[in-house]
Formats: sequence, structure tokens, C-alpha cells
Amino acid sequence: MIAKELGKLISETEYYDLPINIVNTAKSRLLDFLGIVTAGYRLGTYKEIMDVLGTDKGKCTILCDGQKTSVRNAAIINSFMSHSSYYEDGSRITGGHPSTAMLPALLALGEERKISGKKLILGMVVGYEVFNRIGSALYPSAVNRGFQPTPILAPLAAASACAKMMDLDGEKTFQALNIAAPLGAGLKSAFKEAMVQPIQVGRSCEGGLTAALFAERGLLGYGKNLEFFLTSHGGNIEKQVNLENWGKEFEIKNTYVKIHGGCRGNHAPLDVVLDIISANSLNINDIESIKVIIDNVTAANEIHNPKNKGEAQFNIPFSIAVALVNGDASLFQFTDENLKDERIFAMMDRVSIEIDPELDKFLPDKRGAGGEIVLKNGQKFISFTDMPKGEPERPLSQQEIEGKFILLSKEVIGKRVDKIIDMVWNLDNLYQINDLIECLII
Repeated sequence: MIAKELGKLISETEYYDLPINIVNTAKSRLLDFLGIVTAGYRLGTYKEIMDVLGTDKGKCTILCDGQKTSVRNAAIINSFMSHSSYYEDGSRITGGHPSTAMLPALLALGEERKISGKKLILGMVVGYEVFNRIGSALYPSAVNRGFQPTPILAPLAAASACAKMMDLDGEKTFQALNIAAPLGAGLKSAFKEAMVQPIQVGRSCEGGLTAALFAERGLLGYGKNLEFFLTSHGGNIEKQVNLENWGKEFEIKNTYVKIHGGCRGNHAPLDVVLDIISANSLNINDIESIKVIIDNVTAANEIHNPKNKGEAQFNIPFSIAVALVNGDASLFQFTDENLKDERIFAMMDRVSIEIDPELDKFLPDKRGAGGEIVLKNGQKFISFTDMPKGEPERPLSQQEIEGKFILLSKEVIGKRVDKIIDMVWNLDNLYQINDLIECLII
């Protein structure tokens, strides 16, 4: 049974098994997550969710907001808040976003139990392992069957991460996985209404936390739930969950960090267009037309003719147009005001999308895009990129990761950005993570 083997491997993984580069990668992913949490706080859509769930008695913080609630509600609300920005890290081998799937559960549980920075790092690394190893066996089959990878994987990743943080033994970790496997639910169709889509990630993240808490108390789940999960979500998949190199190769390094806002599918098309313009010193006013060539998986996320800022995050022409007109496509460019801007609207009209099924053959190893720009004088420029910036093969520097955090957070937490950056890079020396969470309260 896969879950039985996973439970044993997770329980035997220790902090001192982690190479220093993996520890540093975990720190960078945490800093990126904290940045997108502040972005989600600024967007404010989490407030409606908080009003529905309520802020019952508890020791756990709604990040940035500062209100206290239960550990489970904190996991849901903070996951919703972070995922609502659509700016989090991700994994092209799964099509999902590991940090928002399990970090809110880890932080809520860690705050309640006052765990150390080292335990948080270890839980994170384990969560990324499970998310990517199981997710890569399902991708892209699960997407083709209509599922959203992040929420269906979140319970398994969060349960594993929390079980490690709680020092559960192999048998109880096995049970946490058994309980978690049926708790994830998420459809790709939910992206057609971006306002409430993050709730499926939040509920699934909380599901993994709940599974670990049940297992801690000795509750049991059916031992083959994970096998049924794989077939129900992946169909007749040929790929197997690879556990052979556990502890030798670490999946957290196989994740990307976004430098642009909006859906990750927009980024390769945006990068290739920007590369053409930069390489040839083109003036955007001379552009007659722009064509981008994408794969079917990227096309499945596309929302045509966006009606609001949420839908704009899933629209490639808008991403390109706002970057060309306003100078960047950061999260805060995706606004209703920019959707009404005549200059941006006119540039969007020049952008067309073409689907090339040949690009599907390279998934998930490469998620590239082609670009073609035709000028008003008839000149044509063509280029192709294998993958967008921020992927493991094109990683962001520490300075770029810090820069993104500062851009997203400074307006919210002011001068404390430097203190938070320092605390994250020294997370392994932090006695309890409550000190870090306190710095995030507005």
C-alpha cells in the first residue's frame, strides 16, 4: 500500500536529513507565501469567508488581519486569503500550488502548539514531497478529467506536513493519509468564477489538518483510500507514485515562483512577447498584431472577454496588454479600472491566441509558448520560450524573491518587512514561529 510506505518514510524523515540548499529553498518559499498572504489581505475577498465562518474562540491568527480563531478556521481563511491572489508558487509537474495547499494548516497548527522554525521547515519539505510525488502521477490526467490539482492534493500534503510537525509515528501518519485522501474536492470549472474559487483550496487544506488531528487521536481510515484516489482522479494512469529516491532528491526544488501576477499559464506567453520587444527594441505603438501559441492545458484556464479583475487574471491578452501599456503585469495591475482603460483594451484587441497540440507533448517537463509580433510596416518577429521565468531552470535570485515580498507587503506592514525577511532567512534559529506570525499582524 502506497500510504503505508509513505507513512513510514515521512515518520523517519528528520530535519538533519535536509541539505542546506533544501532548507534555504523552504525559507524562500515561506517568504514568497507570506508576501502573497499580504496581497490577499489587501484584496480583501477573504472577509466574506471570515464573516460566514465566524471568528470563534481560538489561539490562531488570521494572518495580517490579526483576529483570533480556531486552528481549523485559520487554515481555511488563510488558505483562501493567500490563494485568492493567484500569485503563489507552483509546480508544473502537478499543475498545482503547494504552498497555499498546506502552509496555512502548518502555520495555524504551529502557532497553536508553539513549534520551532526547524519543525516548520521539516513539515514544509514533507508537504512539498507528498504534493509533487502524488500530483506528478496524476498530471495532466486529472486536469483532463476536470479536476483542479491544488485542492485534490491539498489534504494529502497538509496531512503529511502536519503529521510530521506533530511527530506522529509511521502508523498514525499512514492513518492520516487514509483519512485525508477522500477529503479533497476541486473542479477546473470553478475558475470561471474566480471570486469564490479559492474556497475549494481552503476547505481541502483544512481537511488535511483535520485528518492529521483525527489520526493523532487514533482514528482510522480505509487503508486503500490513496489507491482509490489515484484511479478516481487520474483514470487509467500509467505513471506510478515514485518513492524510490525519497530523502535523496527533494521535490521542493521542483517548484516555481511567480514574478508576474495572474494565472501561471499567462506567464510564458507574456515572457515571450516581452523578450521579443526587448531583444528588438520595439515600440509598442508600432505593433499591428501579437499572436501567442499555447498548449491545451494552458488554454483550459483561459477566460475569454474578462468581466472583472478576477477573470482578468486568467486572460492572456489582458496580461500582455497591461504589461505593455503600464510597464508590468504585477498582481495590482489586475484591476477593474485597467479593464476599462481604452489603451489597454485597444492593445488586447491586437492579441490573438493559437493552440498548438504539439506543445502538449512536452508537458509537464516544459510549458512554453510561441510568440509572433507583426509591426504596422509589415515586419515580423518570432520567438519561443521553453518555460517562464521563475521555474527551477530559470530561478529567481534571493534579491528578486525579497523584492517581490517587499512590493506586496510594504504598504501593509511598513518597516517590519526587513525584520520579517531576516526572521525567515534565520528560521532554523527561531524558537517558536509565533514571533514571526506576530510580526505579520497589522
